[in-house]
Amino acid sequence: MKRKQTLSLILAVLLQIVLLAGCDSNLQPYEEAEALFADMQYEQAAAAFEALGNYKDAAERAEAAWIAHEIAREKTLGDTFTFMGAEITYGPSYEWLIINDPDSDKDGADVIKIPRTVNGDDMPLNAFIVGYRGSKGDRLPQVGSYFNDDEDNGGFVYLLYDGDGDYFIDYITGSASGGLVPIIEIKIPIKK
Repeated sequence: MKRKQTLSLILAVLLQIVLLAGCDSNLQPYEEAEALFADMQYEQAAAAFEALGNYKDAAERAEAAWIAHEIAREKTLGDTFTFMGAEITYGPSYEWLIINDPDSDKDGADVIKIPRTVNGDDMPLNAFIVGYRGSKGDRLPQVGSYFNDDEDNGGFVYLLYDGDGDYFIDYITGSASGGLVPIIEIKIPIKK
């Protein structure tokens, strides 16, 4: 009889261990969903969080991933989007300029001038939250100072031409890892 009780107790403890170990079987899929989100693969992250059902805050994270997916979807000239309370539109077209400054190494360089409309918060749109990339994917230098228009609050954006292809304007925010990540990307196909 005592042996049966001991065996029952051992089986109960083992069952409890197995049940406790199985309680967090969603931890790895949750961490994988978080990694997808961090890699800006929002649609896949949303699906992965949804598959976790009521685990932790998976439902809220799925909703956040769908919102991020919508924000991150491709935008181009003429599209309006919201960033930090301001409605912003680039384009719908662009024009060509040439830098005319004999004292500069950029003298004679081609520049793409893109109109920008900002409605809403009166926040300056500067290099701390907006980045520009050329057709080769490299960050472009600021060249607005060569022209007389107001580049900081609406007005125009000037992109130094580095060849035909897709240029990008990135609206940037901090990440959990402390780095900067683009959360809104405007793709501008340029052909001279």
